[in-house]
Amino acid sequence: MKNAAILFLLLSVSILNQCTKPVGQYIEFNLIPDQNTTFTIEEIPLHYKYSPKIVDSIYYKAGKDNYFTSKSTIPKIVFLKSNDFFFPIYLDGKSALKLSYNRTAQDRPIQIEGYKGNFLEIYYDLLKTEKPMREALAREKATFTKGESNTYIRILDDIQSNRKSILPKTPYEFMYWASLGEYYVAQIENISKSKMNQTEATKSRAQIIESAEKAGFFKIKSLESQRAGIRDFTNAWAHSYGIADSVRRKEKKDLLIYDVNRLAYPILNKRREEVVHRITEDRARAYADLFLTAERLGEAPYDEAQKVVLRFVQTYSDNYPDYANLIADLNEQIRRVQPGQKAFDFSFPDINGKPVSMSDFKGKIVYLDFWATWCSPCLEEFLSMKKVYAQIDTSKTVFISIGLDQDKEVWESSLNHYDLTWINLYGGKEFQNELFIKYRGGGIPLTVLIGKDGKIEHYNDVRASFNLKDIISDLEFSY
Repeated sequence: MKNAAILFLLLSVSILNQCTKPVGQYIEFNLIPDQNTTFTIEEIPLHYKYSPKIVDSIYYKAGKDNYFTSKSTIPKIVFLKSNDFFFPIYLDGKSALKLSYNRTAQDRPIQIEGYKGNFLEIYYDLLKTEKPMREALAREKATFTKGESNTYIRILDDIQSNRKSILPKTPYEFMYWASLGEYYVAQIENISKSKMNQTEATKSRAQIIESAEKAGFFKIKSLESQRAGIRDFTNAWAHSYGIADSVRRKEKKDLLIYDVNRLAYPILNKRREEVVHRITEDRARAYADLFLTAERLGEAPYDEAQKVVLRFVQTYSDNYPDYANLIADLNEQIRRVQPGQKAFDFSFPDINGKPVSMSDFKGKIVYLDFWATWCSPCLEEFLSMKKVYAQIDTSKTVFISIGLDQDKEVWESSLNHYDLTWINLYGGKEFQNELFIKYRGGGIPLTVLIGKDGKIEHYNDVRASFNLKDIISDLEFSY
């Protein structure tokens, strides 16, 4: 299940066509070729998925003096983004910078004047050195995932070792800590993927976590530099005990990992907490607890999750109010999609461009399925959906799959390829789709089952490959 960033945007707009230079920290822009362009400058959020993004939408006007003014005096990294291009920019909170962005250049497209030091050149040299490593890493990923002989972890070790020798005490040090996270997460994942026996797994876990502690992986500087390193490490740690295989054997089904996490929540949560309890730095432990609590809201039964939320808010409100507020806000959003709440209306076009709305299906049972062509678990689920769809009473129940692909043509071609005979609508925008956000999607596939009264019956705990047929049969029986 692909997880991705499902975030509300706090959007501020900067028009870059001032006649006079601003004061304080600012960036003077020069684009080549000089033409009207829109791009964004984004800050790193507290939580990659659930925190509001802080985004400046930039409108560059050709033939004008273009400046971006930073309101912050705190040194930080921001990201310049335009389509698929993104570039980390260091703002020290006081210096005036001159940025030239040559969009036709293949090598070093961005040059910045005003820095004290040569760390921009260090960054470019690092990218050049790492390019063959990253290419090799991509080639080795498949064999690593299958648990076959590979050099995946060794390459990650080479990357983090190279960064450790270059990046500390530069503004790009966060990249070293991020690579350290990749390295240790892969090591823990390898316990499950390589099918170690119990003795080997126990020994390997002890060695990995001791090495990670010594390297500073669990320090706040490290955890904040990673997208979701502590979540991924604790999840891999928990699953290294073979819990997923046990659940699948018990259920006699090849369940998606989301369903495994939900069914085995108590024992998985206990194992994850083993890691958090080893963190000695107060803020780092609170930060790790933040990520685990956010995951609990998606996995644990709602009533049980409320106890976790209350404990978290009471524990951290005084010293870390931003952490406590994030969890409290997320909890309220989750409450709005619980069974018994009214389903959200929508209007999306079908493949012929005809708008279709939730209100078109009053008095019907509706199964909503959010998916995308790049989501392997979504595509694997289609076979089970076809089997269930062939058995339901279509006068009482409708299936609606909402495609989130950015490219509409890719979505259209996939409908013919997979021969999906139920209602298919194009939502687009990936994880920024408005309905997906309303339903607090954290990844796909996301499913919502809505009763004939227009209220949510099940939120992301029904799957065609697991339990959908029986649940729909019960609803249709009471129709």
